[in-house]
Amino acid sequence: MSALSARVMVKPDGLARTLSSQEASDIAVTWNDLLIALTERPNQGTPKARLVDELPTIIAGRKSYRRGYDLETWRAQAKTCPQLATEQLGPISVRDQHAAILSSLGLTCYEHVRGTLTTEEVDSIYRPSQWYAEDPAALTAYMQSGPVVREKWRGTNIELSLLAKFAIRSALGVEGRLNLVHCDLVAMCANATQ
Repeated sequence: MSALSARVMVKPDGLARTLSSQEASDIAVTWNDLLIALTERPNQGTPKARLVDELPTIIAGRKSYRRGYDLETWRAQAKTCPQLATEQLGPISVRDQHAAILSSLGLTCYEHVRGTLTTEEVDSIYRPSQWYAEDPAALTAYMQSGPVVREKWRGTNIELSLLAKFAIRSALGVEGRLNLVHCDLVAMCANATQ
């Protein structure tokens, strides 16, 4: 098991949003396309993930201040991951759809808290990002505009968990600064490994 945890936060807009069956299916298809493209598996009638073309830019924009942004690690981990079901998905919350992706990676949620972020929490998560640099007061106000769900996940494919938020964003056509879910990797606390 990795010494890293995925720190996940479903943002206020993500927590308030329920996905339609079609949106949930679109997210699953986008995720599956991404896995296919990462592993270069034969195309099974699914178009290449548009998101794969964005990966070099995603990596370049985050590698200097976030852990786990490594294409070769993602390729290796994707080879062991099953695809998500894409049919018979009912209305589902953004949190539950994100959790389904992380669970499919073999990850386990070991911490789940609902509440409002403090200014210090917003600062600790977002200070390295371009959105924070542009307008820290606006970002802090948005992040404190409603409740969020904070979770920590652990498991062997932890780095690949970073791509789940991008699959959701891509499938729904959501702009980067309006991501519904945040995910980054942090050192796992000693008591979380048991």
